[in-house]
Amino acid sequence: MLFRGWYHACQLGLFGFAITFFGFAVPAFQSLITVGVWIITPLGLTGAILGLLLVTRGIRSACPLCGKAASWTSPAKNVLAIDCHNCGLVGGNPVRDRRPRELHEYDEEDASNPEKDSESSSAKG
Repeated sequence: MLFRGWYHACQLGLFGFAITFFGFAVPAFQSLITVGVWIITPLGLTGAILGLLLVTRGIRSACPLCGKAASWTSPAKNVLAIDCHNCGLVGGNPVRDRRPRELHEYDEEDASNPEKDSESSSAKG
C-alpha cells in the first residue's frame, strides 16, 4: 500500500507543479500558486523522509500487484520500482505510466539470459 500510495502521490505532485506553473504564467490565476505550493510542500517533505529511509535502512512494503512484502529499489533514473519475489520488478515512471506494472525491460535475470526467452517460446509452440 505504501508503494502504490507514493506512486500516485508523485502523480499528484506533477499536477501541483502544473497548477503552480499555470499560476505564474497567467497573472489572472495567481491564486493557483498557493494551491500548487500547498500540494507540493507536503509531498516534498514526505519524499525527503522516504529518500532518507531508503538510503539508510531500505523500505519494505506490499507489492502493488500481488500484495506480498517486497523491497523498494531504483533500477533506473525516474523509475519507482519494487523488487517482488513473485512478480519480479514492479513499478514504472509516474509521468508515463498510469499505474505500476511489471518492468521486464529492467529485469536482470531476463536480460542476462537470452536463452530463457527462446526456451519458453519453444516450449509454448
